[in-house]
Amino acid sequence: MEPPGTQMEIFARAQHGLALIDAGLPAVPTVRSMLLKTCADRGDFVIGSEATSTYACRYAEEAESGVMRRGYYGVSLFRLNAVDIPAAEVYRRSCGYADLFADVQPYIHRGRRRKEKIRIGYISGDFRQHVMQYFYLAVPRGVRPRFLRGLRL
Repeated sequence: MEPPGTQMEIFARAQHGLALIDAGLPAVPTVRSMLLKTCADRGDFVIGSEATSTYACRYAEEAESGVMRRGYYGVSLFRLNAVDIPAAEVYRRSCGYADLFADVQPYIHRGRRRKEKIRIGYISGDFRQHVMQYFYLAVPRGVRPRFLRGLRL
Protein backbone atom coordinates (compact mmCIF):
# COMPACT_ATOMS: atom_id res chain seq x y z
CA MET A 1 0.00 0.00 0.00
CA GLU A 2 1.34 3.39 -1.02
CA PRO A 3 1.73 5.94 1.79
CA PRO A 4 -0.30 9.15 1.39
CA GLY A 5 1.26 12.26 -0.12
CA THR A 6 3.47 13.20 -3.02
CA GLN A 7 6.84 11.58 -3.62
CA MET A 8 8.52 14.63 -2.08
CA GLU A 9 6.31 14.51 1.03
CA ILE A 10 6.87 10.78 1.51
CA PHE A 11 10.62 11.25 1.14
CA ALA A 12 10.63 14.21 3.56
CA ARG A 13 8.78 12.20 6.22
CA ALA A 14 11.16 9.25 5.81
CA GLN A 15 14.20 11.52 6.01
CA HIS A 16 12.77 13.23 9.11
CA GLY A 17 12.20 9.84 10.73
CA LEU A 18 15.80 8.81 10.03
CA ALA A 19 17.04 12.08 11.55
CA LEU A 20 15.01 11.41 14.70
CA ILE A 21 16.38 7.88 14.99
CA ASP A 22 19.95 9.13 14.42
CA ALA A 23 19.36 11.72 17.17
CA GLY A 24 18.50 8.98 19.66
CA LEU A 25 14.80 8.19 19.19
CA PRO A 26 14.41 4.48 20.01
CA ALA A 27 13.09 2.44 17.10
CA VAL A 28 13.15 -1.19 16.09
CA PRO A 29 15.63 -1.96 13.29
CA THR A 30 12.82 -2.75 10.84
CA VAL A 31 11.52 0.82 11.04
CA ARG A 32 14.96 2.25 10.28
CA SER A 33 15.39 -0.16 7.38
CA MET A 34 12.03 0.76 5.88
CA LEU A 35 12.83 4.47 6.17
CA LEU A 36 16.14 3.90 4.37
CA LYS A 37 14.33 1.90 1.67
CA THR A 38 11.78 4.70 1.27
CA CYS A 39 14.56 7.26 0.83
CA ALA A 40 16.32 4.98 -1.68
CA ASP A 41 13.10 4.46 -3.66
CA ARG A 42 12.01 8.10 -3.73
CA GLY A 43 15.22 10.10 -3.40
CA ASP A 44 15.72 10.71 -7.12
CA PHE A 45 12.62 12.88 -7.12
CA VAL A 46 14.04 15.13 -4.40
CA ILE A 47 17.80 14.99 -3.80
CA GLY A 48 19.36 13.43 -6.88
CA SER A 49 21.19 10.26 -7.74
CA GLU A 50 24.30 10.50 -5.56
CA ALA A 51 22.39 10.79 -2.28
CA THR A 52 19.87 8.20 -3.47
CA SER A 53 22.78 5.87 -4.18
CA THR A 54 23.96 6.36 -0.60
CA TYR A 55 20.50 5.56 0.80
CA ALA A 56 20.27 2.44 -1.39
CA CYS A 57 23.69 1.28 -0.21
CA ARG A 58 22.76 1.89 3.43
CA TYR A 59 19.53 -0.06 2.99
CA ALA A 60 21.43 -2.89 1.28
CA GLU A 61 23.65 -3.18 4.35
CA GLU A 62 20.61 -3.63 6.62
CA ALA A 63 18.21 -5.60 4.41
CA GLU A 64 17.20 -8.95 5.84
CA SER A 65 17.11 -10.98 2.64
CA GLY A 66 20.00 -11.62 0.29
CA VAL A 67 17.80 -10.73 -2.66
CA MET A 68 17.11 -7.26 -1.24
CA ARG A 69 20.78 -6.76 -0.30
CA ARG A 70 21.89 -7.62 -3.82
CA GLY A 71 19.10 -5.66 -5.46
CA TYR A 72 19.63 -2.43 -3.56
CA TYR A 73 23.41 -2.64 -3.80
CA GLY A 74 22.86 -2.88 -7.55
CA VAL A 75 20.47 0.09 -7.37
CA SER A 76 23.13 2.08 -5.53
CA LEU A 77 25.62 1.35 -8.30
CA PHE A 78 23.09 2.07 -11.06
CA ARG A 79 22.30 5.49 -9.58
CA LEU A 80 25.98 6.40 -9.94
CA ASN A 81 25.52 6.45 -13.73
CA ALA A 82 23.83 9.83 -13.35
CA VAL A 83 26.56 11.26 -11.11
CA ASP A 84 29.71 12.99 -12.27
CA ILE A 85 32.28 11.02 -10.28
CA PRO A 86 35.56 9.45 -11.44
CA ALA A 87 35.45 5.95 -12.89
CA ALA A 88 37.91 4.81 -10.22
CA GLU A 89 35.38 5.74 -7.53
CA VAL A 90 32.60 3.81 -9.28
CA TYR A 91 34.95 0.84 -9.54
CA ARG A 92 35.85 1.10 -5.84
CA ARG A 93 32.20 1.11 -4.86
CA SER A 94 31.37 -1.81 -7.15
CA CYS A 95 34.10 -4.10 -5.76
CA GLY A 96 31.87 -5.19 -2.88
CA TYR A 97 29.17 -6.49 -5.22
CA ALA A 98 30.81 -9.91 -5.71
CA ASP A 99 30.77 -10.55 -1.95
CA LEU A 100 26.96 -10.52 -2.02
CA PHE A 101 27.01 -13.60 -4.25
CA ALA A 102 29.40 -15.70 -2.17
CA ASP A 103 26.57 -18.08 -1.20
CA VAL A 104 25.31 -18.51 -4.78
CA GLN A 105 26.44 -21.68 -6.50
CA PRO A 106 27.85 -20.97 -9.96
CA TYR A 107 26.31 -22.69 -12.95
CA ILE A 108 28.10 -25.91 -13.84
CA HIS A 109 28.35 -26.69 -17.53
CA ARG A 110 28.34 -30.49 -17.19
CA GLY A 111 25.88 -32.18 -19.50
CA ARG A 112 25.72 -29.18 -21.79
CA ARG A 113 25.00 -29.98 -25.41
CA ARG A 114 27.99 -29.03 -27.51
CA LYS A 115 28.07 -27.23 -30.86
CA GLU A 116 24.58 -25.82 -30.59
CA LYS A 117 23.84 -22.38 -31.85
CA ILE A 118 23.09 -19.65 -29.35
CA ARG A 119 19.46 -18.56 -29.23
CA ILE A 120 19.01 -14.93 -28.35
CA GLY A 121 15.60 -13.29 -28.18
CA TYR A 122 14.17 -9.93 -27.24
CA ILE A 123 10.52 -8.98 -27.17
CA SER A 124 9.41 -5.40 -26.94
CA GLY A 125 6.40 -3.48 -28.18
CA ASP A 126 8.55 -0.42 -28.83
CA PHE A 127 11.83 -2.04 -29.87
CA ARG A 128 12.35 0.43 -32.73
CA GLN A 129 12.34 3.29 -30.21
CA HIS A 130 13.76 1.49 -27.19
CA VAL A 131 17.15 2.26 -25.64
CA MET A 132 17.99 -1.48 -25.59
CA GLN A 133 18.08 -1.59 -29.39
CA TYR A 134 21.48 0.11 -29.33
CA PHE A 135 22.80 -2.45 -26.86
CA TYR A 136 21.32 -5.39 -28.75
CA LEU A 137 22.57 -4.30 -32.16
CA ALA A 138 26.15 -4.58 -30.88
CA VAL A 139 25.69 -8.21 -29.77
CA PRO A 140 25.69 -9.90 -33.22
CA ARG A 141 28.87 -8.06 -34.20
CA GLY A 142 30.80 -9.88 -31.47
CA VAL A 143 29.46 -13.36 -32.27
CA ARG A 144 30.69 -15.52 -35.13
CA PRO A 145 27.93 -16.03 -37.74
CA ARG A 146 28.05 -19.83 -37.60
CA PHE A 147 26.73 -19.61 -34.02
CA LEU A 148 23.70 -17.54 -35.02
CA ARG A 149 20.56 -18.90 -36.57
CA GLY A 150 17.59 -16.97 -37.82
CA LEU A 151 18.61 -13.61 -36.46
CA ARG A 152 15.82 -11.12 -37.15
CA LEU A 153 16.03 -7.44 -36.31
